[in-house]
Amino acid sequence: MMKTLEKEASPDESKTKEDLVKLTSTEKDLLSRRDNLLGAMERKLIDDKDFQERYEKLKVDLENNRATQQKLHSFVDNVDIMKNALNASFEEISSFGLNWEYLDFEGKVAKIRAIIKEINVTEDDINIQIYLDTESSSSVVGVPRTDKDSWPKPT
Repeated sequence: MMKTLEKEASPDESKTKEDLVKLTSTEKDLLSRRDNLLGAMERKLIDDKDFQERYEKLKVDLENNRATQQKLHSFVDNVDIMKNALNASFEEISSFGLNWEYLDFEGKVAKIRAIIKEINVTEDDINIQIYLDTESSSSVVGVPRTDKDSWPKPT
């Protein structure tokens, strides 16, 4: 179950790393072009107006490149956070039965509320939606998992 959840949560890491490498290469190219432009200006090979236009374009391209790099880094960090939350939730669900007999009624209620978001019972089936992020039980991460046919059919 955890492998499925991690697969849903994580993007293609090789593509993300490949994109970061491309962006880093593009940044180096833009910096090199900017330095060449400054050199041409110092040697008076281009006039001020032409320099200003090219410099502003390079500056905008460089800012866009760095913003895209930042977004990718944030995306990778968010995926890591989500994986850690999934692992914590899985541990909570896996250890659900441990120490159950030692809990009082309030403790059992708190443990159940930490895992289960909602239970919908109809004549046909039972849907149980569980929290995938147990640290903040007010939010649900990803697609809720449902458990069906755990209720005996009426006769």
